[in-house]
Amino acid sequence: MNDIEVNRKETEFVASPSPSPTSKGVKLDSLPDVLTVDQVSAYLQVSRSVVYGEISAGRLPAVRLGMRVIRISKWSLQRWLERSTDTTFATPANSQAAPSRMH
Repeated sequence: MNDIEVNRKETEFVASPSPSPTSKGVKLDSLPDVLTVDQVSAYLQVSRSVVYGEISAGRLPAVRLGMRVIRISKWSLQRWLERSTDTTFATPANSQAAPSRMH
């Protein structure tokens, strides 16, 4: 048997689907039950301001503990991810596009 045949046969194995969402190989199940904004932004690979924006808009439920401490439950993050994958990135029907500044 030559190397090409061996490699082809090795790649024929099909991996079973992951039981939970992953980001960069990190399973949501492996994260703590309560997450910081930094942990959520690292998991999603987005800036902290994106996470804060989702919280401010009421799309990502979070709890404020004191003046500067915000926590997000893993369950809330998972639900947010499930809802987010069901939507498109189109502009919502009730919002208006920004006026063009080209003259």
